[in-house]
Amino acid sequence: MPAVVRELNVRPLRVRDRGAALRHLDRAARLNLSLIDLVLRLGTASKRGEGRAELLAAYRGGELLGVAALHPSMTLDATVGREVLEAFFPYLASVGSGLVKSSEELVDPLWEWLRSQGRRALLDRIETGYALE
Repeated sequence: MPAVVRELNVRPLRVRDRGAALRHLDRAARLNLSLIDLVLRLGTASKRGEGRAELLAAYRGGELLGVAALHPSMTLDATVGREVLEAFFPYLASVGSGLVKSSEELVDPLWEWLRSQGRRALLDRIETGYALE
């Protein structure tokens, strides 16, 4: 009998998920610095003029497979595979405008999908980020 493959469940990341999200993001901490910062601030009062972070998590059963931010910038977890990335697409498409922060390998399929949905990029450039120790 074939194994049953559970569907991915995408939902808002909750304060109680903070530990699991940080452990997951720590697998590629240097590449996930922006998301780690947002997860650490999850549930805290935002500074004046700073909007509250909107974070998503993708789960299969009880296993956290990926994290993404919709706001203040769209930010993709550097460790997600194609299936998790595609599960985030409809949520990312709901954002009216914003910057996308992630690796080129993740942003390219997202932009391809967004274009297929009739969206267009107003600004198209790649920037290099540096982590200071």
